[in-house]
Amino acid sequence: MNTRSRARFATRESRHRSDPDYSREERIQDASYTNMKVSKRDSGYRPDTDGEPCMSCESFIRPNGCSKVEGAIHPKATCDFYEWDGDSGLRAQGRALRD
Repeated sequence: MNTRSRARFATRESRHRSDPDYSREERIQDASYTNMKVSKRDSGYRPDTDGEPCMSCESFIRPNGCSKVEGAIHPKATCDFYEWDGDSGLRAQGRALRD
């Protein structure tokens, strides 16, 4: 974290999540500055209907984790941070299901 981002985070650190002026975008930005995870609510975590399941995202950590979203993550869910990992997640998931 650089000096500018530390200063920005320090001014917001005292703001509580229940503060109505502390927007979703600010919470996501603050989490990225501090390498913290974002809540499922703020990430837009939901059942996958777009063909972009967590199991094929580069942030997915097997068997049920994520480097960006906190809590247990279902492999067939998705969120706003989805980034395709180049098909390796789907191949690895297929191998795990066969074993």
